[in-house]
Amino acid sequence: MKLKRHLYYTGLVLITLITACSPEPKVEPEGEVLIEKSFDNGQKMIEGMKVGEDRIGTWNWYYPNGSLRKRAVYENSYPGKLVQAQEYYSNSILKEDTRLLPMSSADQKTYIKSYYHINGIKDKEVEYTIRYYSDGDRENETTEAILVKYDVNGIKLYEVHDSDQSKKYRFWYDLEGNVIGKEQKDDI
Repeated sequence: MKLKRHLYYTGLVLITLITACSPEPKVEPEGEVLIEKSFDNGQKMIEGMKVGEDRIGTWNWYYPNGSLRKRAVYENSYPGKLVQAQEYYSNSILKEDTRLLPMSSADQKTYIKSYYHINGIKDKEVEYTIRYYSDGDRENETTEAILVKYDVNGIKLYEVHDSDQSKKYRFWYDLEGNVIGKEQKDDI
């Protein structure tokens, strides 16, 4: 009986030792993970941080020559939520700029997106607001947008006010920025 008990405890000690000395199974971290990829020529292609499948912080994408192609900033406290982004032509001139306005809230998001000619002069700018609301049974959203179009010299040509809740308006401008025409329609 003592021998059986001794063998039993010796077995337990051996199992404990073997388990303690065995390598730990690899567990993926639940925190931030750095993502980096490179082109075949060794230049960086992309870099940024992720939590799970969501991007956080600043992300950079590059052209094969190493110049910045795109930079996006995601909110750290709400992973995956885009706060701002800039995209560049291969000559490093700004191509697009997108920003979430600070006055945005959980039930309303307002973005401004600007597009630029290859010479760096603004081509057009769109401000759009999305409002989220619930009628008790389902969630809905409404969208409002203002598009401002510029010529290749940066002179405002026209702007369009658009909403899925009302009529659309278009204003034309002269070279001094004065309104010279207005149009109102159900759809422009």
